[in-house]
Amino acid sequence: MTENARDVATSSRPNRPPAQVFAAILAIALVTLAMQIVLRRELDPGEFGTMNALLGALIVALAPMVALSRILRRTFSETEYPPLLRRAALAWGAVCLIVLFAALPALELPRASLTYFTLLACAAALLAICARPVTSVRWCLILGVGAALVRFIVSAWAGSAWPSAESGLGALVLACLLAGLPALGDQPAPPSLSAAWNKLKPHLIPNLAAISVVLAIALFSNADRIAAQRLFAIAEETHYTPLSGSGDALVTFVNHPPIDDYQVAGLLVRYLLLALVPLLFLFHKRRSSQPQTTRDSLRHFWIYLGALVAGLALIAVAAPLVNAVFSGNPALFIPGFIGAGFAVGLLQAVAIFALASRRHIECFVLGACGVIYTGFIFGACHLLQLLPTCMFAGALVSLMVVLFAGVVRYARTHP
Repeated sequence: MTENARDVATSSRPNRPPAQVFAAILAIALVTLAMQIVLRRELDPGEFGTMNALLGALIVALAPMVALSRILRRTFSETEYPPLLRRAALAWGAVCLIVLFAALPALELPRASLTYFTLLACAAALLAICARPVTSVRWCLILGVGAALVRFIVSAWAGSAWPSAESGLGALVLACLLAGLPALGDQPAPPSLSAAWNKLKPHLIPNLAAISVVLAIALFSNADRIAAQRLFAIAEETHYTPLSGSGDALVTFVNHPPIDDYQVAGLLVRYLLLALVPLLFLFHKRRSSQPQTTRDSLRHFWIYLGALVAGLALIAVAAPLVNAVFSGNPALFIPGFIGAGFAVGLLQAVAIFALASRRHIECFVLGACGVIYTGFIFGACHLLQLLPTCMFAGALVSLMVVLFAGVVRYARTHP
């Protein structure tokens, strides 16, 4: 093979992340899972569930910024991207500060300090997002693994000394600050707003569609565990007879343990959906590179569905082991999460297909469905045990609405 032919063959190969990237991601995931196991055993009843509810709120708040980061990276040069991303993070951080400060009290958090810890974690996470453009891939992986280890060590130590949700959130703040240190360095001046708008304007609809899809996926995956905190905070009334024998007295109490078991069961399904994201990336890359849907472009779609079914079956079989590892009785909620996880996973795959196929109307419909789904979860579910059922029903109806929008769109373009 001649040198020119070798260069052509090399340039035609798809860019694949090195093995170190997958190894680092796997290490971060395992350390994070170990942290969750330790905190589940250390924190007081209900504190683990509250911490995970606030983590879900953070994911929803940061999802648009993650999508915007990728959009800016694809649109601007290596010198324009970092300072522009930092300005966008400052603006989005101000929005999150207002929204979270106004919305978190509605979850009936047991302490006001949890609101402030959540706001600090949001700011630190935005700093970590800004650090990626100014850090090489190798240092980014090192910082990511190091931050995960710091989070594990600090949360394990703090959880044993102060068994409250602030322990887990405080460890997250420290980990994000460690990962975001490179973003604090000097950066060149960003392009003017008019210049940035001129570059973004030609691709405004596709970019908004991407943000809509990412936000919808975050809502479908996390709305239920945020709503679980509000349901958990509802006090139950009971009657008892005082020792004085003067008659019945009415007291209120909160049933703490179920929220922890619910969050553990949901955590396993969410980890499975997160582990299958690389397959969705491959599916998006293959489908978006082709003008039409072909059998070959759907190969990773079917692989994803097969892996989703196999993973959910494994979680169902391993339910007794989950009780032994995490303690408590999360197996009680696992059967309900199997159907809900399949519906959300299927909806997630359809969302990536719509985005890769440039079906922007379906993307916006999906974002609207995510918002309505969140309102349904908060408004229709009044018992913790019914949340997985409501999650399944809402995701299934949303899937039908998106498919219906696709059929109507196809019928209008192909009379």
